[in-house]
Amino acid sequence: MNIVFLDSSSLPSPLDRPAAALSWNDRPATSADEVVASLAGAQVVITNKVKMTRAALEQLPELRIICVAATGYDCIDLAACRRRQRRWCQEGVLPGRLERQLKLAEDSR
Repeated sequence: MNIVFLDSSSLPSPLDRPAAALSWNDRPATSADEVVASLAGAQVVITNKVKMTRAALEQLPELRIICVAATGYDCIDLAACRRRQRRWCQEGVLPGRLERQLKLAEDSR
């Protein structure tokens, strides 16, 4: 899987590369106008504060999972995710949680 972390410098410590990551792009920061280009070809995104808008989601057909590295989902357009059958998880960066979400995504293909 191609996994992109959009704003890794927003966390106090780095995340380890997930075992399922065939490609791991750890971006310290991503501006709103860089989101679509940064996620081209990605199946999984991890974000802390970078917004995942309807406009961005509509341009990312391969994206399947959005993991939030914070509390709450205010950075994700949940209605757009539901329409496009995208999964999201809040605890995606906790040990083991991201790996379970990736396994579920693979199993549901």
